[in-house]
Amino acid sequence: MIKKVLFSAMMISLISCAQNSPKKLITKSGFEYTHVSTGGEQVKEGDYVYIAFSMKGSDGTVLQEIEEGPNMPIMQMPKPDQETPMKNPVVDMLMNGGLGDSMTLIIPLDSLPNKDNPQFAGMEYLEYETYISRIEDETGYKADMEARRLEQEKKMEESKARLEEVGENVNTTLADYKDGKLDVQTTPEGLKYVIHEQGEGPFGETTKRVSVHYYGVLMDGKMFDSSFKRGMPLPFTVGRGEVIRGWDLGIPLLRKGGKASLFIPSELAYGASGNPPVIPENADLMFYVELMDVN
Repeated sequence: MIKKVLFSAMMISLISCAQNSPKKLITKSGFEYTHVSTGGEQVKEGDYVYIAFSMKGSDGTVLQEIEEGPNMPIMQMPKPDQETPMKNPVVDMLMNGGLGDSMTLIIPLDSLPNKDNPQFAGMEYLEYETYISRIEDETGYKADMEARRLEQEKKMEESKARLEEVGENVNTTLADYKDGKLDVQTTPEGLKYVIHEQGEGPFGETTKRVSVHYYGVLMDGKMFDSSFKRGMPLPFTVGRGEVIRGWDLGIPLLRKGGKASLFIPSELAYGASGNPPVIPENADLMFYVELMDVN
């Protein structure tokens, strides 16, 4: 009896090792990839596959990264009767995967239509690492989307309900700033800031995709824009010039969940031209910001 138990345990161990051993494979479209299988639920035609991924250059530079969570990409696998005019190596790879699998695809740079992008300078290939976090059929996917819609509506209403309270706090903070009552810090570039709460998640550093709630006022206290009014935080990539310079300098000071007031001189905001009609020329600005998410 003991021998049988030991033999069974050894076989299970061998099967587990075989499943978790990396395998070098080729997609239908001719791209190399490495597959580490966990033996989980297999991807089927028509499934919706939720993936966390990291895209790196051949020099190790991380170009894009999205962790497990609500911002994960979702890719639908082709259905049996669906024509696919272009072969997608990522889809080809995922079709051979299963729940919990890790797969790394190598894409030679000369196979990309945008290979001359300066972002890829000096690189020979892109390494696309994926992790299959979730698999849903049509019914499960629609239920997930409906749940997300309801959750988003709830968050929007909660954010809108905070507008008046946040506005009052901003006015108080601005008055204290003018009276010299705040412990203000200043960056070498001239951005002044006060961190109210640091947060406990990752920093909103350069190249990270973040979502920020904000309330912006002129130095006379007049509100010119607020994400709380719309009920949705603003998504952008830090350090890419998608927002004013003061934000690209200020957001990296915070961790996810952090809250701060940024006092931004005009040269780090909209400068001599302003942003008519709401922001006049050479206007210094104050923003109250909350770092909601970091990817």
